Amino acid sequence: LMFDRTMHEGAGIERLPGDTSREEQLAIYEDAAGRKVEGLLFHEIFAAYRYCVVVVQIANRLVERGILPADNQFWLDNPPTATLRNLLNS
Repeated sequence: LMFDRTMHEGAGIERLPGDTSREEQLAIYEDAAGRKVEGLLFHEIFAAYRYCVVVVQIANRLVERGILPADNQFWLDNPPTATLRNLLNS
């Protein structure tokens, strides 16, 4: 669900026709788990936070290797951080 939200909401990529919606994905998961998901907002905020940590680590490695300039803002301005920002403001 977090990758879906990040790509469609954070990155602004349109959902392809026939692509499974978030609601459908959640229903499939709940059916497979045999129970309803509780505290979805908490879990999505935590997932977005973890995703942001990974992106920051990647950005730091790219700077260390000289691929990104040291003054880049990728660690701050990227689809996962936009998604986390939106979740925290909801």
